[in-house]
Parts: sequence; C-alpha cells; structure tokens
Amino acid sequence: MEPRAPEGSKRWTRSYPPLLLLAGAILLAVLILPSSLNLPQSNPTTVLEYAPVPPTDKTNPPAQNGNLSSLGLGSSNTLAEGAPPPPPPPPASSGIGTTPTQFQCVGTPPRQTFDPMSPPCVPFFQGDNFGSTYQGVTKDTITVVVYMDAGGYGPAGEAEASPAAGSWIDMDKAPLPACTPDFPASTTSDPKQCDFTMTRLIKALSHYFNTRFQTYKRHVHYWGYVSSASTAAGRNGDAVAIWEKMHPFAVLDEAIFNGYNTAFEAAMSQLSVMSFSSEAGSLPNSFYRQNAPFAWGFWPDIEHSAKLYSTYICQKVAPFPVKHFNAPPHAGAPNGQKRTIGMFYPDDPSHPELKLFSDLVKAQIGACGVHPILAAYTHEGYAVDSSDTTTDAEQAVAKFRGTSGHAVSTVLYIGTENRFSSAANAVNYFPEIVVAGDLNNDNNFIGSLQNQNVWRNAWVASYQVRADRLSDEPGYRAYKEGNPNGDANAAGFSEDFYRDHFFLFESIQAAGPRLTPQTIDQGFHAIPSRSSSDPYEAAFFFDPGDYTSVKDAQEEWWDPAGRTKGAAEPGCWRMVNQGKRYLAGKWSGGDQVFANPSDPCNDFGGAIQTKTPG
Repeated sequence: MEPRAPEGSKRWTRSYPPLLLLAGAILLAVLILPSSLNLPQSNPTTVLEYAPVPPTDKTNPPAQNGNLSSLGLGSSNTLAEGAPPPPPPPPASSGIGTTPTQFQCVGTPPRQTFDPMSPPCVPFFQGDNFGSTYQGVTKDTITVVVYMDAGGYGPAGEAEASPAAGSWIDMDKAPLPACTPDFPASTTSDPKQCDFTMTRLIKALSHYFNTRFQTYKRHVHYWGYVSSASTAAGRNGDAVAIWEKMHPFAVLDEAIFNGYNTAFEAAMSQLSVMSFSSEAGSLPNSFYRQNAPFAWGFWPDIEHSAKLYSTYICQKVAPFPVKHFNAPPHAGAPNGQKRTIGMFYPDDPSHPELKLFSDLVKAQIGACGVHPILAAYTHEGYAVDSSDTTTDAEQAVAKFRGTSGHAVSTVLYIGTENRFSSAANAVNYFPEIVVAGDLNNDNNFIGSLQNQNVWRNAWVASYQVRADRLSDEPGYRAYKEGNPNGDANAAGFSEDFYRDHFFLFESIQAAGPRLTPQTIDQGFHAIPSRSSSDPYEAAFFFDPGDYTSVKDAQEEWWDPAGRTKGAAEPGCWRMVNQGKRYLAGKWSGGDQVFANPSDPCNDFGGAIQTKTPG
C-alpha cells in the first residue's frame, strides 16, 4: 500500500512478504519508495489449515422493515437474488425529524459530513429503534469486527509490529501510547500496552463516524482481530472463530498481505455476517450475488469496470486517429492514421477475475468494430517482480511492433506488468497506451517505475476519485477529527482504509432503525441512479442485482515531469477536465487527452505489490 504522507514526508509502499534486498531495478525501486507494510521474516507456524464448514442450520432473525422514506432515498428498485426479499418500507417514523439536535448538517442540500459522497443528513432520531433486530445488534450497540493481517505497518525504519495473530483489540478502550517502531526486531506488540498503527487509526475513525453518522441510538462497537492466515482454509477458520466469539453484525475486511479475502468474505456470508471491503477493486458480480445480501464492495465489480473501460475505447479511442505515437514530438506515421489496436492482458490462473475482465472487454469492443491483436502475460499484480523473466513482455512487443515498427499504434493495457515498457523502449517502440485503471496500475508510484520514454504516451480510464493532497482528503480529515493529536504514520493510512468505515456507516444510516442485512439491501437499492457533477464525488448507487457502489470514471494522462503537492519524486497522472466523471457509455467530447499541460495531478495513493526471492 502507498499511504500518502503529509507534505514534505517521504512516500511509502505496501509490500508483500518475504522481503530481501533487491538488485538492479528492484533495489532502485526500494530506494525510491521504502517499505511501509512488512510481514515477519519467518512464516507463522500456527496457520489454521483446516476449519469446519460454517454451520447452515442456525435460525436467522426474521427480516425487518427499514425506515427509508425519511431518508429521502425513494423506493427500492431491486431485490437481492438468492436472498430473502426485503419487505416494502413502512410509513416514515415520527421519531426522525429535521431539527438538527444531534448532528450539524453540511452543505446544500444537507449531507451528513464534509465528504462530498456523504449521505443526505438525518439530523436527529428519537423513538423506538426496535432493539435486537439481528445478530450483533442490540438497542444500544452494533458489534463490528475489523479483520487485519499480522505484520509491520509504517515506513521503513519506523514500522510498528501488530499484535500477535489471534489477538483481539477492543477499539472502545482508551487510547494507549504508540507502539515502539522497531519492526522486524519486534515481530509482535502487546495490545494491552500500546496501540499500533492500525489500532490508532481505527480508534480515531470509530470516534469520528459514531459522532457524525446517524445510527439510531446505537453505538458501533469495533473489535480488531489479527490474522496470520495465508490459505483459504485459514481464512475460513478465522471466519468461524470470529463468529463463535463475537456473533458480529458485520466485518470490515482490511487484510492486505496474504490474499484469499474472498474465501473469508464468503465464509462470513455463510454465517449471515455482513462484510464491507474497499481493498479489492476487482471481483465479479457473481461473487456478490452468491453471497447476497451480505457482501458489499465500494469499488465497481468486474462487469461495471469492464463496461466503463470498453465504452471508453469505443467512444474516446477507436473513432479518433493516432495522435501520440513515437517519442515527442510524435511526428511521422502512423500519427494521423486510423488506430490499429493491440491488447496486452493477464492470463494468470491465480487471477480469474482479470481474465473475465479481459474477455468482457474483447466482446464489448468487438461489438463496436474493434478487434485487437492479442498478447498475454502470466505474472499479474506485481509492480516489482524478480521472478518475471521479461519473456512475455518481449514477445508482446515483437508481436505488436511487427516488421514495420508500428504495426500496432495503440495498446490496451490491462492489469499490472512492469516489463512491457522497458521491452518496448529497448527496441525503440513507443505506442500509445490506454490503461484500464484498477487502483493498482493507475497510481503514481507504479507510473514512476515504468520506462518513461514509453509511459509518457500512456493515459487511463480510472475510477479513482480526485485527490489533491492527503490533508484535504476525507479520510485524513476524518482521522484528525477523530483524534486531533493523531500521528503522521496512522494518518498516512487514513485514506486507504477510510472507505470501509464510510461504507459501513452509510449502510447503517440507509437501513433505518430496524437494522438487518435486508434493510441495508433495501436502503442501498433505494438510492436514486444519478451521475456525479463533482470530481471529488463518485456516482454512488446500485443497479438491480448489484452490490458495488461506484459507477463512473475519469480520464487521466501520464506526465513524467508532473508532481503532486509535496511529492519528492516526479511523475503523476493528470486529470482531464479537472477530473470530470462519466458513467459507462456516457463519455463525451473529442480526443482531449494530453491537450492541457496544466491539468491537475491526482494524488491518489493506492496499493502495490512486490514479489522478491525468499
């Protein structure tokens, strides 16, 4: 992960174990961006490899009516497939009013907080919240577990060790001193003696959201659970352990080291526990439908993100002539001619979701007459990958370049493979590159790792939300309001994890006083479909049978010399039309990419992975 540091501070990265000193380009990358999240050097010896199948014979509480009309969200327009249908909303409760006796509304029309994506304000509530409406819910409390991986969190040399795997952390406890930043010398910390980075962040966000969102007289009580699971069976075992101890209403999946998150979330769904995640930007709609109405994702599912990208290609790329081929000043053939399109995509069996994305894009752009020359690669997801021999990239470049030097003018770039640009530069091949943004390949650090002679011709359709600098972003502001004395290390992670908490509290408010998974489903699907007119606000709504919220994207182009505010290294994605957002199929205007050198840089941090020997 690359949490953004306050201006003047060095940037960080989240790296995946094991980490050793890297040679050559890998060493250079580490020097540019020190590690921010690290796992202990030795592998855990107590990983749960076998777990019972989650029970299916327990009796769930009956579905309850939500109270939606008071939220001004309209009526539901869908039912979750495979889930109990939510009942129609009852008349508005007299307990919800408009006098701001509990919350001070923000903006016009009034919303709950300063975040442009914040829901319509429900300023106060009095009356019956119907008590224990579901497991983990009482008249006073909503129990939520934050699921995180054991490891080291923070910049290199200042990383703090998490508590040991299996530890529980009560986030309602008073703040403790920060843990000593000496990871990996100390591979665990004592949650009774100190608060490590994530604990400080979650405690601050818990205070912030409980005091700013409408929860109908209930306090959301966070518990942290630390995991070392690195298999699907281990994630399943964690799900059962969490359910048996807490019977929570919901979990926030913030495990970022060892994968198998979908196994964990599916297991929680089988246990009828809600899960919210913003860490994964690419899961198929089928995953959410199979686990409806329990699993929810903030960023678009594969089907929605593929539609955003394919309509961009059909409307904003294919109709226009080549414009940015070759090194500047982009002179000579094939500039001015019809674009010949290639597709460089992952065919990695460990990432079937990206194979699905690629297949959908091929079919959808084929419908508008685009039939790309195809080249695949097998090492997906790593910004730095010492096991990649560059063979896939070299073969793709040879295929695209052909004998004329410009057989393919425009490459559709899907996923993350950092050898292509170097392979192209080695043979003086400088095609246009149109990236399918996925929160990984479209962050500034990965752009800086690419060969700049080639990557200066890259642009992206990205569903990132505009970010100017860390201190202005909703996550940072929420963290500092929750803890005005909060430290920079925890603040650096605020925007990366903020959306999970935002999504949870948004769901609670939308559900109304009778809180159940069904009323959340009903409340979310009652949000009207509308485009966004604000680059800081994504279009937030749910289509029928859909369980992910963000529905739009923006255009950006890579500037090797650009800098975000306070950045130490050059290179940034510049936002066309100030970051104006478009729904799929609603892209407008001509070929405006690269037209305005003063387009603002996006300070989106995002996440990266590295793969090194060990």
